Amino acid sequence: MTQSPLRVAIIGAGPAGLTLAIALAKHPHIHVSIFDRADDHSLAPTFNPSRSYTIDITGHGTKALRYINATDRFDRELIKFKGIQIKFAPGSPKDEYHGDAWTGSRGDICRCLQDEFVARKSPESTLTFNTAVEVINPELGEIRLTNPDGTTSEAQFDLVVASDGAGSAARRQMQASSSSFTVESMDNGNHSMMLAFDQNTDGLDPSYLYVFSPPPVMTVAGAINGVSGKSTPKWFCQVGFPGAKSFATVDEAKALLKSTLPPFTSFWKYASDAAIADFATQVCIATGKAKTCSSFHLGRTALLGDAGVPFPPIGQGVNAAMEMATVLEQTLTAHLQSQDWDAAAIPDALAAFTIKWKPEADAIRTISFEGLNLAER
Repeated sequence: MTQSPLRVAIIGAGPAGLTLAIALAKHPHIHVSIFDRADDHSLAPTFNPSRSYTIDITGHGTKALRYINATDRFDRELIKFKGIQIKFAPGSPKDEYHGDAWTGSRGDICRCLQDEFVARKSPESTLTFNTAVEVINPELGEIRLTNPDGTTSEAQFDLVVASDGAGSAARRQMQASSSSFTVESMDNGNHSMMLAFDQNTDGLDPSYLYVFSPPPVMTVAGAINGVSGKSTPKWFCQVGFPGAKSFATVDEAKALLKSTLPPFTSFWKYASDAAIADFATQVCIATGKAKTCSSFHLGRTALLGDAGVPFPPIGQGVNAAMEMATVLEQTLTAHLQSQDWDAAAIPDALAAFTIKWKPEADAIRTISFEGLNLAER
């Protein structure tokens, strides 16, 4: 008997959604449809000057890339990550990282993963941008699509995976649909702003993150791919605060940085007056929020990455999301294989996924939430 294909919708073409799609691509009878409301990664800018902090792909992320056999592409296209250099304590040794690791912006990472998915996907699998998706019925896997021209259509899938970020609309719909699905919110108050390092960066090694000051005002600089890729790195410094911050003048911003940074630091040589002036006008972004979901599924709908486990950025947010995607693929396919690929078994497979990943997710969130509370430093 010919096996009917399983239809999977993935909402969000971020690192988690794309990692899942690549993992599922090895199963020819699973047809994947990815939808994202933003632009095609291959055409869109890879960085946002106000948000593009450097992400290091290590640990969970490296494990996920090995699982989907994508490390060769990351070697070719992203900056290799070697470790961290502490600049606020004279004589501090480099904290070397040993093993496969890379750095880049979220856009850099998504572009690599998108290229990998396109290279591997079956003709039946699709990747659609500029399309908004609303989960109508998470129990039944029903969604509504809003196309670029404003027209709408509805569809039903065997499985819907919502990887639509920390503000997940799918998560809210799951809350509204079932009293058994609960969400607890937390906020340690942390905020951050981005400062471009736009001069004299030849003396910095893009393979390292540089910590110029510790909490309560923490400054961490790193490189992402520039306009010509990793050969022309672009530098940003993330400035973290224990609360929301704004500046009335450029001089006020300079005064705060000077009060935070040690007098011997080389920090000032990397940021021009124009870069600091731009920094002073930025909106401070909340980076201390977290949520705890009672589960990662409801019926035929699963939450992935920040949609299910949003927590403060400590270098493992994207990494954890990518490994979470591989755990979902492993749990789903193992369960379905034992049930002759019967789509009716998907809710039970998702329940097994929650049981398997939730302890890991809770542990990472606890570390990130309590370990980087700038207000307590």
